[in-house]
Amino acid sequence: LAAAGAHELGHVWIFTHHPFLQTEQLANEVAMRLISRDVLAQLYSKVWKRAGVKGDLVRFLGPEVSRGLASPGAAPESSPAQVP
Repeated sequence: LAAAGAHELGHVWIFTHHPFLQTEQLANEVAMRLISRDVLAQLYSKVWKRAGVKGDLVRFLGPEVSRGLASPGAAPESSPAQVP
């Protein structure tokens, strides 16, 4: 319920700030200020299951963003560099 509410509030925010940019993905980006991407993914999964369709999460939620300082694909160092 929180995910659906946050998504709809995303539409309200867009309408009041940029009414010409109404998209599901942008509404979800605004919603993710309040809830996690995983919660929205669960909501879409339930909706698609009930409708009997398979959707594309990237289309609706955007690409999954990795968090942290390391770049994707960077291998962890075996030992920290020593400074003399």
